[in-house]
Amino acid sequence: MTRLLKHWLKSYLNANDIDWSCRYPLTATGAIDRRKAESQGLNTTTSIRPIPTIRLGSDEYRELVAATELARRMVEPASDEHIGFELKRLSVWCPMPSRDVRDYKLMLHDALTDLGGFPHDLIQKACARYRNDPDPRCDFFPRPGRLKASIEGELRERKQRFYRLERLLAIANEPPKLPAPIPLTEIEAEAKHQIDVDKMLAQLTHKPVPEFSPEALVIEIKARTLAKIEAYERDKHLTPEIATSYRNQMEASHGQG
Repeated sequence: MTRLLKHWLKSYLNANDIDWSCRYPLTATGAIDRRKAESQGLNTTTSIRPIPTIRLGSDEYRELVAATELARRMVEPASDEHIGFELKRLSVWCPMPSRDVRDYKLMLHDALTDLGGFPHDLIQKACARYRNDPDPRCDFFPRPGRLKASIEGELRERKQRFYRLERLLAIANEPPKLPAPIPLTEIEAEAKHQIDVDKMLAQLTHKPVPEFSPEALVIEIKARTLAKIEAYERDKHLTPEIATSYRNQMEASHGQG
């Protein structure tokens, strides 16, 4: 199937730095909120990004829908009739030991149970591999576990591919609800609080306590607020448009003061 995937879609499916389980919180811009994630005990030491959002109605969306449907068909379990037919065909080349009818029924029941979660084409592939294996032990009919071992890895890959395609489609159909941007008043409050913290730390460490005149305090709060706006924009908590709006509000407010 991977040969049929578009390059852009294949690059997403092969990416292990995407938060496929949607465990990580998001910022107002849709980026990973690393501060909140760290407070929740999530790993923030490695690169991680949210599931990309494919635009509804786009060519990429239509390609995603088609790929998801194909992936779904490729993990569908084979029917009992298909499994029975493949085992019967294999028994022509690799005869079973002599058994009575009751034993054959038990063997067939167990084989159908053990192979029941595998797609038809993978069972065909497992039987063909066994039939063409030059190992003399393959002259005899295999246990289901022998067949499963040769295709379990490919089934895991298919299921992972299908899961990731489903996640991409789910996010495209219903993008995550993002939190509201951090208000400017909250950022200013953080700046004022940081000044108070700096004063307390200076007292505790017996260092000179910074003192500000009313005018100097206003300038200091503005400078720290602007620095925090820049940091929030850099960490993708604020869009460039909102960050610019906040800066303009700060300039207007400071000018009025």
